[in-house]
Amino acid sequence: MPHPPVHGPEGVRGLLAPILDRSEYVEWEIVTASFTEDRAWLERVDRFRIDGREYAVECNGVVEVDPVTGLITAFRDYVDLQVWRARLGDVLG
Repeated sequence: MPHPPVHGPEGVRGLLAPILDRSEYVEWEIVTASFTEDRAWLERVDRFRIDGREYAVECNGVVEVDPVTGLITAFRDYVDLQVWRARLGDVLG
C-alpha cells in the first residue's frame, strides 16, 4: 500500500477510517491461512457494503505476533491497487 507505516491502535484506526466510516458493514473473509508461533499468512477477501452495494477485494496479509504478550508487532497487507481503485475508487472519492 502506498502509505507510511502506522503504529498502535490509533494509527490503525486512522488508516482504516476512510473505508470503515463509509461502510455499513465490513467482513474480512479468510480464504486460506498458515501459521507459525509468531506469524500468520492470511489470504482474504475484504468485503465492504457501501450505500447498499457490496465491494469485494482480494488481499493477502502477514501478521506478526509476540508469542509472550500475544500482541501484534507488525501487520503488512498486500493488495493490487489497480483492482482496489477500479472497484472502490469512485465510492471513496
